[in-house]
Amino acid sequence: MRVLIERFLSRLWAEAGLADNTLSAYRTDLESLADFCEQSGLVFQTLTPLDVQTFLVALRQERKLAVSSVARRLVAVKLFCRFAFQNGYLDRDLATLIETPKKWNYLPTVLNEHQIDTLVTLPDDGDPLMMRDRAILELFYATGLRVSELVSLRLGDVHLDVGYVRCMGKGSKERVVPVGSKAIEAVRDSAAAGSPRKSAPSLSISSSMNTGLFDPTFRSP
Repeated sequence: MRVLIERFLSRLWAEAGLADNTLSAYRTDLESLADFCEQSGLVFQTLTPLDVQTFLVALRQERKLAVSSVARRLVAVKLFCRFAFQNGYLDRDLATLIETPKKWNYLPTVLNEHQIDTLVTLPDDGDPLMMRDRAILELFYATGLRVSELVSLRLGDVHLDVGYVRCMGKGSKERVVPVGSKAIEAVRDSAAAGSPRKSAPSLSISSSMNTGLFDPTFRSP
């Protein structure tokens, strides 16, 4: 089996042009399979899908591998089995009979409540630019709008007296999003504070029908 592994790796190097690190990883993975077969008294020519699954389970239990690491090793095993089948060393293509394990979908890391409070209260209330930034952060937190949706907001889309904004999402689909009292207060305070200094970057959005929400001329209703 080890001689066949070297033939397989030589084929990959000649035909696929894989990097040395990839070939080295494949060699390690396949030698682990060879070790497993020898220790279990298995003959490669009579290997079954259950034998391969047992090998993968043993790898994960003994080496504490993640599902992604097991899946990577399975890729090498399936390629090797297909090569062996195509060259007459196996009587069936085990690669088509072995199911690849599904990877876990990990939850994203998010800010906790204290971190959110620190973030939205960081801008100084005494500076118009900082008050504008705080309004932006409060709207982000209150509504979950995308950046593109936020900067595209026009005065006609914002209804502070009722407490909602209307925005265009992906696929040009319109949606109505509620806005909390703190975000409403922050937007009104920013509008009342006047224009940010001229050298500051602007989020002003011009429109033929409505002024952008963060345009310097905006005054809250």
